[in-house]
Amino acid sequence: MKSRYTALILTVVLWVLWLVPLQGKQIAPKVFDYPAIQWSSAIVTAILIPVVVLMSLSMIFTGARRRAGFGIAVFACAPLLYNLTMYGISGTMLARTTLVLQHEHQRDSEMIAILTDRAISGDSAEKRAKWASLLYRLFGVQPIWKDAEGKLAQYHPTGSDQEKWERAVDSSRLERKSTEKIEWQLTQMPWLFGLYLGAFTVIGGGGLAWQTYKFKKANKIR
Repeated sequence: MKSRYTALILTVVLWVLWLVPLQGKQIAPKVFDYPAIQWSSAIVTAILIPVVVLMSLSMIFTGARRRAGFGIAVFACAPLLYNLTMYGISGTMLARTTLVLQHEHQRDSEMIAILTDRAISGDSAEKRAKWASLLYRLFGVQPIWKDAEGKLAQYHPTGSDQEKWERAVDSSRLERKSTEKIEWQLTQMPWLFGLYLGAFTVIGGGGLAWQTYKFKKANKIR
C-alpha cells in the first residue's frame, strides 16, 4: 500500500513539474522561461519517470494492485514519449529552418553583388539610380554608382530610401532575435533528448538488474 501511494505522489509531482515549468513557459515565459528553472525541472522529471516506472512494475509483477501499477506506468511514460517525439520533430524542423536562413544569407550576398553591378553598368541613369536605391533600401549600403554624367559617385539616399531602410532594420532585428532563439533551442534539443533517454535507460536498466538480482537471491537461483 505504501509503495502504491508513493508511486501516485511521485507521478503527480513529475506531471506538475512537466506541465507547469516545462510546458507553462509557452503561456508565461517571463516566469518560467529561464535556464535554471527549465533544466532543474527537466532533470528532476527525467529521474522521476524511470523511478515511478520501476515502482509500478514492482506492483505489477508482485501481484499487488496490478491495474493501478499499469495505470501509473502509462501516466509516467506519457511525458517521456511526448518529449522524445517532440524533441525529434522539433529538432528536425529547427535544423531545416536554420538551413533556410543560411540560404537566405547567401542569397542576400549574391543580391548585393548583382545590384551593385547594375548600379554601375545599367543602360540608363534612371535604371542605375533605381538599382542603387533598391540596394540602400534593402541592405543600407550606399553603393558607388554611375550618375547621369557617366561618372562614378557615391549614391546619396532620398528621404523615402531612408524610411524604407528603417523598416528593413526593424524587420532585421526581429529576424535576428528569432534566429538566436532557434539556434539556442537547436543546441538544447540533443541534450534534452539524451537526458530523458539516458536517465530512463540507466536508472530503469539498473533498477531492473537490481530487482532481478534480488529475485534470484530470494529464490536461490544461480
